[in-house]
Amino acid sequence: MVPSVPAPVVRLVTEQLSRIETDVLVVPAFEGEAVAGALPAVDGATGGEVARATASGEIKGRLYELFVTPASGGGWSPARVAIAGAGKAADFTTERLRKLATASALMARGRHFARVAFVMRGPIPAREAVQAITEGLILAGFSVDQYKTGERFGPAATALTIVAPAQEASETRALEAAVHRGQVLGDSSNLARGFANEPSNILTPRVFADRAGAIAREAGVALEILDEKEIARLGMGLLLGVARGSAEPPDVSVLTVESFLPLSRR
Repeated sequence: MVPSVPAPVVRLVTEQLSRIETDVLVVPAFEGEAVAGALPAVDGATGGEVARATASGEIKGRLYELFVTPASGGGWSPARVAIAGAGKAADFTTERLRKLATASALMARGRHFARVAFVMRGPIPAREAVQAITEGLILAGFSVDQYKTGERFGPAATALTIVAPAQEASETRALEAAVHRGQVLGDSSNLARGFANEPSNILTPRVFADRAGAIAREAGVALEILDEKEIARLGMGLLLGVARGSAEPPDVSVLTVESFLPLSRR
């Protein structure tokens, strides 16, 4: 499967939360944290709903629990605030952060929110955090419903934003590079997931080779297609045995990376 709609480019901003133009602003919260006290502007924009929900136990900070409420007020741009449970701060890892970003973006898909902004918070170093968030947001855009009528999760977001604290110029550039790396890894993961989920009667060896060729050209890596004779010469008997009797002749696509370079913007 080649995604029909390219994933949006994740944007990094260091603006005040009140100025972020988004349908939902996702704010991670840890177990036992007084979110309203830590982020009074967020609580104020929700009319005190964050404080009330914390007091009533609706917001506990448990991992992947989400509390969504409208936001308004003078000078406040986000339409809604989502408090995303991050679990115990001592147990918070990049893997948990990645999954939390994915869960938040899937929630947004289910509610048909086109714009999602995720606030970077917590003990994880900034560069690692923004890469994990980027990957998680991108992974949430993957769909396995391309051959079904309708989409179970709703459409993927068209605008993804990470909100980071103000940084020095050099650190901001480093964070932007980390976002780009996360984008490449997230897009690549979704591409691989698409290949794995594609029906074999559609993703035939020849179609796979054509798509591998497109990937190789875009990435600038070498591609060699091994046909049936070359497969036999190399002694790949098991592959030949599986392909025997099929109307589609076997092919093997070999992508060769000559050198490993940093994932920088082209």
